[in-house]
Amino acid sequence: VNEDGSLTLLGRGSQCINTGGEKVFPEEVEEALKRHPAVVDAAVCGLPDPRFGERVAAVASLKPGVTVDQMELIEHVRGELAHYKAPRHLLFVDTVPRAANGKMDYAEVKRRAVEAFAVSWARAPIEPAGRQFAERDLPIRGGRSAGRAYTRPAGYRLAGCHRPG
Repeated sequence: VNEDGSLTLLGRGSQCINTGGEKVFPEEVEEALKRHPAVVDAAVCGLPDPRFGERVAAVASLKPGVTVDQMELIEHVRGELAHYKAPRHLLFVDTVPRAANGKMDYAEVKRRAVEAFAVSWARAPIEPAGRQFAERDLPIRGGRSAGRAYTRPAGYRLAGCHRPG
């Protein structure tokens, strides 16, 4: 209770990830990851994204002696949830960080994810790549952002939906 009598609520609502205007609740993605037979524990957080605001990242620990490809786990989540809820980044760790009381240590999860993934692209400038469309001479329709495509250094192309007329 604050001095003015108002309440400040803290909790899992603050962990909600907003990716392109869609809300992703970490618990939902964590449970989908844990349903994979190779996963022991998982935590999900949002990382900064230059286009969508945040992007889903996961930290997971696997059963001892079990190996699994990152894409296999991501496809597993896509099979259970909407595609935008699937992690874009997945980090394997020995144990998922938890506090002494057993609760997820989301500050540490986010720190590890930022260290492993975000530093390589979150601060990199976004360069326009619009000439891709001009070279192919595609008619472009749409609003103010139509005709713009962006590339980021990691080799991913971020573009809107551009269709020939």
